[in-house]
Amino acid sequence: MSQALLDAFNAATTWQEALAAIKNEDYAALLLENGHRAKLNDLPDDQGREQAIGLGVIEIKTLFGDFTTVDQIKAAVQKQIEVEHAKFQIIQAVMNAGSVSEMRAALEIIDTLNDHRQALIAEWSASSDPEAQARADALEIEGYSVVLKRIASDLSDGNYLDFLAEKMMEVREQSGPFFGVGTLITALDTADQAVDAEILAAFNEADTWQEALEAINTYDSLLLDEARLDKLDDLPDGQGREQAIGLGLNQTKVLFGNFQSIADLKEALDHQIDTEHAKFEFITALDAATTAAEMTDAIKATIELVNTHRQDLIAGLLASEDPDAIALAGVLQQADYTTTLAEIVTHLDDDAYMAQLGARMLSARNALEGSQFFGDSRIIPALDEADGAIDAVVAAFNEADTWQEALAAIKDNASVLLDAGHVDKLDDLPDDQGREQAIGLGVLEVKTLFGDFASLDTIILEVRYQIDVEHAKFDALNAINAATEENVVAALKEHIGKLHDHRQELIEKWSASTDPDAQERAEELSHEDYTLVLAEIVSHFDDAAYMAGLAEAMLDAEQFFGVGALITALRAADVELDSPVADATQNVTTDEDVAIVKDIGATDPNGDTLTYSVKSGARPQKGTVTFSGGKFTYTPAKDVNGSDTFIIVISDGEHSIEQTVTIAIKAVNDAPADITLSNSKVPENAVAGTSVGRLTATDLEGGAMKFALLDDAGGRFKLETKDGVTSIVVADGLKLDYEQATFHTIRVQVTDSDNKTYEETLTVDLTDVASENVTGTTGTDVLVGGVGKDVFNGGLGNDKLSGGLGNDLLTGGKGKDVFVFDTKLGTSSTDRKVNFDTIKDFSVKDDSLYLDNAIFKKLGSGTATSPKQLSKSFFTIRDKAKDKNDYIIYNDKTGVLSYDADGSGKGKAVEFAQLSKKLTTLSYKDFFVI
Repeated sequence: MSQALLDAFNAATTWQEALAAIKNEDYAALLLENGHRAKLNDLPDDQGREQAIGLGVIEIKTLFGDFTTVDQIKAAVQKQIEVEHAKFQIIQAVMNAGSVSEMRAALEIIDTLNDHRQALIAEWSASSDPEAQARADALEIEGYSVVLKRIASDLSDGNYLDFLAEKMMEVREQSGPFFGVGTLITALDTADQAVDAEILAAFNEADTWQEALEAINTYDSLLLDEARLDKLDDLPDGQGREQAIGLGLNQTKVLFGNFQSIADLKEALDHQIDTEHAKFEFITALDAATTAAEMTDAIKATIELVNTHRQDLIAGLLASEDPDAIALAGVLQQADYTTTLAEIVTHLDDDAYMAQLGARMLSARNALEGSQFFGDSRIIPALDEADGAIDAVVAAFNEADTWQEALAAIKDNASVLLDAGHVDKLDDLPDDQGREQAIGLGVLEVKTLFGDFASLDTIILEVRYQIDVEHAKFDALNAINAATEENVVAALKEHIGKLHDHRQELIEKWSASTDPDAQERAEELSHEDYTLVLAEIVSHFDDAAYMAGLAEAMLDAEQFFGVGALITALRAADVELDSPVADATQNVTTDEDVAIVKDIGATDPNGDTLTYSVKSGARPQKGTVTFSGGKFTYTPAKDVNGSDTFIIVISDGEHSIEQTVTIAIKAVNDAPADITLSNSKVPENAVAGTSVGRLTATDLEGGAMKFALLDDAGGRFKLETKDGVTSIVVADGLKLDYEQATFHTIRVQVTDSDNKTYEETLTVDLTDVASENVTGTTGTDVLVGGVGKDVFNGGLGNDKLSGGLGNDLLTGGKGKDVFVFDTKLGTSSTDRKVNFDTIKDFSVKDDSLYLDNAIFKKLGSGTATSPKQLSKSFFTIRDKAKDKNDYIIYNDKTGVLSYDADGSGKGKAVEFAQLSKKLTTLSYKDFFVI
């Protein structure tokens, strides 16, 4: 059966086939409850409502596809019967209504119709099927949906339902009967619009505020929400606020024309009721206040909303494009009502201002007949007058340029500015003297730093603070002046502590300001003597010994007639109690050029670490000073004597004292200094007796001086004195060989008449002689040539001769001589032109040849200090090399010595020396590698 039912419905393509399936008894037994059978039976067969049931089932199947369960069909069919039966009911009820009350009951069915339609829209909108969503959107804007929803939203209002029923009776009379939903919906729409039209006509035709108010009272339940109804009920009937509502509506109509919609009318009416109810609460609250504080609270609680309404009205008028509305906005902006409210609202956070305003408004109200305002026409002038009076107080301070004017502003407005305690404090102070002057100056300084006072609250805070500060100073002076030995410490702690707290509070406040001038002033205050002295005293409150000493100093002082004198006395006492202790002067004697160390002798009563420095502008002129371990070291400048003075600053980090030190520097004989040589160059190989230069030295005393040569550079130089002038001269020129050493050092001593000596090392430079001609002595000589053609003769003794570069002529002379070849050779084609030496008297028996392996690279190792004999295989006597290692070749026919780097190879030998011919006994033993 179930499958047959599913097949029947899924096969249905027309409303008739769907309806037939529903009415099939077998299927109906599965699909319909008794209630649904009864409702289906109510409907005329095959007419509009049954047709709609069939179409509804077909639409569901079209949107969501074939039914898959009996329950799906059952739900769809029952829903369609419910919807269409409700439509049938309202059509019958409207058609059969014989009175407005019966029509009213019929129209209540609209709620059911609207619920059915809105539920369907919601269900299909929530579907994931795009076609179902699109169908829901289409249903939402259908006239059926729109009309039902609009009317249903007002059905809870019995008055509206009555009006609608009445209009439906008229529409049925004119357009009935209604045989279908379409004609019914049209009629309902017509009736609803007729209700709106009647309401709009009532307001649009009202020419007086009374007529407008009557329209409000007639249609209030249709136009006003519960909150506005309550507000309207609050207002006294037919009095100022209700009158203002009617006038406001009519003025809106005059400016913008007749109301065109219920929404526009509601907006205008809501605004008027809100505005006038706010004024009503404002007036009522101010008239109910019994104290100044209650009046202040009443103003704070109500005035802001009244001002907002006025500003919103002006903004709305200005935003319109109507010239008359814009012109009215201009008038309202200038009205006292507007300007006064706006001014008062700017002061709501100024507690002092509001307190004054409350007091003045209470006084103004109580002065009226009946002690009531009764309306804003009296409140606004009173507010304006009170505001002006308060502004006058602020202006008095902002216009004050002298301390006298500031003080006068305080005293003239004491009742506004001061509480009883501050009145008493101000009365305590002597008129127009230091403390009152300081109050006026303090107020002016605040204004200078931060600009004119913007509020009464700010003025009150500053004035009271200044009075507190200056009265504390007044109290401090009186208390300390009257103190006895028994209570002076307590008096100092109490009053100095209070003054210190005031000053620190001010510094912290101004330091935290964002104003650069205030920050700068706070920095200045922190370094003022007043601030520093108070802080210093407070830091010693727990030091009983210090406080006892301070108390004694204060008792010994005369009466203090001002804060300045008190601070000066406190500073002096603190310095006396807290400063380091040392002698004021110290005299010291020392010898010239002798440093002296002396104890400064300073102590600190608190055990603080002391530091020492020389006072700026009082430094020693003839020496330097350093400090260590509580002592100073004075070091005189070189060679000065006489008197010198400096001042030591002794500090414990807080206080400092000075000690003046006078130094007596005794004169002593100074040793000579600065030995100089008038000339420091001499040619190499210069003959003995050649003058190098004159010796001189300095002596501060100017006496005679003698020179001594402590180091003569190995016998190379000596002293020679002629006519009182001492010179350095050559002692042994053979030792002055540029090629061996380019300079020599000597050490000279000078002695003055007091046997004070001074020594100095001097340098004598040699100049090179290109072509030398030198004959040695009887000793062991070393002769070294340069780049020229040198002529050397060793003379007697075992000598060493090296010609250097160039073609040199070497003669060993007697003795066992060594001929050295240690400079670069020429080539096979340039050898005799570049470096080819002639040895005149080489003795195979006595002499030797030294070959430098830096030049003769094939000969192996050896050094100048440890010469190594030439390898036997490296030497040959013939005209050229025969073997590959014949490096040194002696030609006994010509006497020429050659060096062949590749032996018998293709390279040519380089000739480097000329010996005697036929030295047949010459062998490798005569050659050494260095």
